[in-house]
Amino acid sequence: MGMKAIFSNRLYKQKIAPDFVTSMDHTLRVFNQAKYFRYQAEVRELRGSKEKSSVSTHQRLKRRYG
Repeated sequence: MGMKAIFSNRLYKQKIAPDFVTSMDHTLRVFNQAKYFRYQAEVRELRGSKEKSSVSTHQRLKRRYG
């Protein structure tokens, strides 16, 4: 099976305004922190259940998020 070349208009940090780069960097960092916090909260919630489960916490989260 051959490789497909898909061309796109890429944005390079050198070509856009520094304020925009800083803003996007901040936005991505906040989003990743929120995502990490939510995932950890779900893990704590699933591990806190009293009964033993036949399915691991990792597998339950994988089923939930696909």
